[in-house]
Parts: sequence; structure tokens; C-alpha cells
Amino acid sequence: MNVWTGDRSEAESAARLRTFGVALRRSRWFLAAWMAAWLVFGVAYLASVKPEFVASVDVALEPQLLANDGPEDERHYHQFALDTEQADTELRLMRSETLLHPIFNQFDLSHAPELADRHDGFWPTTAHWLHWIATGTTPYDAETRAFFAFVDRVRCLRLGLSYVFEISYRSDDPNLAARVVNAIAAAYVADRLVAVRARLDRVGGPYRVARAEAIANQLAKARAAALAGAAATEDLPLSDVRVLGSATPPLAKTYPKPVPTLLFAFGFAAVSGVLLVLLARVPAAARSRRRANEGPSPSPRPRFSL
Repeated sequence: MNVWTGDRSEAESAARLRTFGVALRRSRWFLAAWMAAWLVFGVAYLASVKPEFVASVDVALEPQLLANDGPEDERHYHQFALDTEQADTELRLMRSETLLHPIFNQFDLSHAPELADRHDGFWPTTAHWLHWIATGTTPYDAETRAFFAFVDRVRCLRLGLSYVFEISYRSDDPNLAARVVNAIAAAYVADRLVAVRARLDRVGGPYRVARAEAIANQLAKARAAALAGAAATEDLPLSDVRVLGSATPPLAKTYPKPVPTLLFAFGFAAVSGVLLVLLARVPAAARSRRRANEGPSPSPRPRFSL
């Protein structure tokens, strides 16, 4: 049963495929040279790009709600569900300017070459040049531009639908990446303790007096960890947050990735090389084959006059 439904006949389609095969075989040396050139370009790119390291730390939220379900000395904590809106709020707080700017100043990142003189990726570079050529805009000073670059290197995300959030930082120095991300986690814990203290100050009463000293001690520990560039891994229950370990300096670079880069260069070279060969050789071969099938053109008839 013949199921061919194309515009061309089977014979013509088979002839076209044979033409493709012949063109590719004749251009095999060009394809090899083209792919080798792109692989050399990929290796040169890997050698020229400065390696970057990513350090990360996990923070688990343990939201609790104080419920008056018994006498004064028998209150219990009941955990409530973390909805999507609250999770998004926590992610915003982790990357807020109030939280990150003290860390930016603490590590003196305004003078870091990786933040002051470079633009990460195509779109940040494009936005930088468009900002300069736009009319009526005020240029950023060096410190503000470095802070925005610092914020771009901080990444916070929720792991699935769990209560665990991952905070990471990307830097040219693996030790600096670990210290910064640990400081961010500790500063986030301290920020939550400040919120708890403010909430208790509004409530007042004997409960606030009983908890004031505990909050002050835990807040001091969190702030000390942030200043030292270490994660607040101690048990600080009043913050409703638990830091799951401390970030360590990465042992290997994260970017650029050699295998994906070389695979991309190889795949792009193979596809583009085949397309170039087919665009250059197939039309010419098709024209010559059509002329051969048509045969020699008939000679014009002689004219006779009386």
C-alpha cells in the first residue's frame, strides 16, 4: 500500500535525498574543518572566561503560632501551613535592600573588581549601554552599580513545596562566596528575630518581659554570626528558622561548564555546517541535473526567403 502524500513523487524525493548525501560526502573536509574551528573557539572561550564559584546554604522555615489552649504555663506552639504568598514574601525579604546592603558594606564589595567592572551576561550588558544612551536618565555612581551587581549574584529559591529555602551567591573567590552566603543566612535569622521583638513590644505584658532576654541573646548570636561571615547554625527557636548547616567554599568552579559548552559548540557547528553545504551545493546540483534531463536545446530553424 502506498501512503506517500507529498507534493513530489517518491522517485523525485529519493533523488533529492541522494543529492543531499552526495553533497555532504563531497564537503566532508569542509565539515570537519568547520566543526574543528568551532571546537577550538569553545576551548578558547573556556580558557578566556574567568571561573566563578557558587556557594549555597539551606534555610528551613518552622512557622509556629502561639495558642492559648491551657493555663499560663502550659501554652503550646501549633504549626500552620506555609502558603505560596508567604513563601514569596520570604524570598523577597531574603533579597531586600535592608538585608543585603549591610552585608555589601561589611565586605567592602563596592571596590570588588567582579562587581565594579563587569556585566554578567548579554542582557545586563545591553541594559547598561541602553542606560547610557537613553535621554533624561541619571547615570548610576560606581557604588550603586556595584550593589545592583551584588544583588544580581544573590539567588534565593524555594525547594519544591517544602519549607526549605536555598540561598546562594556567585563570586570569583570561593572563600568570599561562602562567607557572603553565610552572612546572608545569619542576617535573615536576625531580621526575623527583630520582627519577633517588635511584635512582642506591641503586645506587652508579662510574656514580653519573660521573652525579652531570650530574644536579645539569640539576636546577638545571629548578628555575631553575620559579622563573622558564618551561618547561624545554633538553635534559635524564637526566629522560627533553622539554618541547615554552613556553606563551605566550593572545590570546583561552577561556571563556565566545559562539557555543556563544548557540546553546544559541536552541535551548532554540525547543524550550521550541514545547512551551509546544502544551501551552497544542492541548488547547483539540482540545476545541472535538470539541464541533463532536459537534453540539448533545439537549434533554431533556418529562415528561407524567396
